[in-house]
Amino acid sequence: MKTSDRRSTRVMAVGLFAVAGLGLTACDTEEPVAEEPVVVDPATEAPASEEPATEEPATEEPATGAPATEEPAVDIVYTGPYDQAFIDELDTYTAQDVTVTAEVNETLTPDAFTIGADVDPLLVIETDESIPPVDPGQEVEVTGTVEEIFEIVVVEEDWGLDLDDEMFAVYEGEPYLVASTGDIVAPE
Repeated sequence: MKTSDRRSTRVMAVGLFAVAGLGLTACDTEEPVAEEPVVVDPATEAPASEEPATEEPATEEPATGAPATEEPAVDIVYTGPYDQAFIDELDTYTAQDVTVTAEVNETLTPDAFTIGADVDPLLVIETDESIPPVDPGQEVEVTGTVEEIFEIVVVEEDWGLDLDDEMFAVYEGEPYLVASTGDIVAPE
């Protein structure tokens, strides 16, 4: 190949690339679209929505100056009757939240009662007086955490209770329920 032929080939190749580049650039003929500005809510530092905001009640900050925290959502792993099927699976519910419905066997103190008329009774320890006073024979629905082993001293320390050692000795070493909420179920 002659030098002039190589030069012509190079000039043509460079020309083709230049024309191809111009052609690709010319394909984008749309005008650039201006983005709308994002409005930031100064209270939350989050983008403000276009929906009209509804007023939410203000939360008070604790005296320490730390922001108030909401209660975390409780993940209930079981909801149903306190029956033999529940008892058979009790080990799988240890340290987890459950909601059980059962008849009150015995009222021990204002903070403690047992449930389960037809099965082995389960001790229920109420920690925050959220359950109304219950009487034997009433049906209750109780939500709380299943604990593996009842120990009088530990429960008294953990929950600030003063339990009668003789009365609660029968439950020592047994599983129990630390109730966070509960209510009496109205008869149907």
